[in-house]
Amino acid sequence: MGAARILIIAVAFMAAIGLAFVVRGMMIGKPVKAIPLPAAQASAPQVPLVRVLVAKHDLEVGAHIVAEDMTWQSMPKLGINTNYITDGDVAATPASAPGKVAAAGTQ
Repeated sequence: MGAARILIIAVAFMAAIGLAFVVRGMMIGKPVKAIPLPAAQASAPQVPLVRVLVAKHDLEVGAHIVAEDMTWQSMPKLGINTNYITDGDVAATPASAPGKVAAAGTQ
């Protein structure tokens, strides 16, 4: 091989390495400064919560339920169905009318 070809290959090799560093720099990017979040607003309305009885884990069909399978979880009072088991009074609208449920069961 001639000296000219070796020089051209060396220059191309150096250009490829330089291009690799440039592309790597563009892919990594610059670190982004963390934006501090404002403190919780005092004027945010407080949502009343109700504790609802729920399962701790997935239950198999036909499994015998014991006290260790259940736990209490807080939920917004507005989303509570009257059929849920709660630890207090819940004045929520029922999901369906009792007459419709009874009629569907007899069909």
